Amino acid sequence: MGRAMVDLYCASFQQVPRRIVLDLDDTFDAAVLRPAKRPSGRELAGHLRRLVRAIRANWRA
Repeated sequence: MGRAMVDLYCASFQQVPRRIVLDLDDTFDAAVLRPAKRPSGRELAGHLRRLVRAIRANWRA
């Protein structure tokens, strides 16, 4: 579902934007199931890496 949301977001633009802002929120109400603890930077880095890859896949030059 996350990948579909990225695809829909990218498709909403008529042309590739010069810049987008990724506002990351690591609170407990995130859609990722995990123990009730704050995620580590490593976990967040993994999510961010996959997100950037998905965005770039939609907007290849």
